[in-house]
Amino acid sequence: MTISLRAATVQFQHRANDKNYNLSIIERFIAQAAEQQVQLLAFPEMCITGYWHVRHLSDVEVRALAEPIAASPSLARIRPLAERYNMAIGVGLIELGDDGRCYNAYAVCLPDGALHVHRKLHAFEHPAIAKKQYLRQRLQAHRQRRA
Repeated sequence: MTISLRAATVQFQHRANDKNYNLSIIERFIAQAAEQQVQLLAFPEMCITGYWHVRHLSDVEVRALAEPIAASPSLARIRPLAERYNMAIGVGLIELGDDGRCYNAYAVCLPDGALHVHRKLHAFEHPAIAKKQYLRQRLQAHRQRRA
């Protein structure tokens, strides 16, 4: 018995700081992928916010782009499409963590409504984006509290 998975990746020219424009492009690609029966669709890192311009932003401007995952207006647009099209969709954004720090995050929205998020460990895009060193310190502190 052969089981297949149709997967696709997308690369597009984002507009710096224009989440609404970038999301409209993402939504268009999702609809095209659905027409081709794609089951897994991967977009680039920080595709919602844009990537290369971030290093030129101030800390305040980076924080203005960041969204808490649980209340993300951007993911609120993507998650229903994953369910509607029965497609796993991965998108990148700047997360505003519960700890107040910003993270380069990648969210995968699943057809069953589940959401999985990965934070980049070796972030170098901007000093306001948390790096592995900070994450390692948090993990060590958590382990010490549990011991």
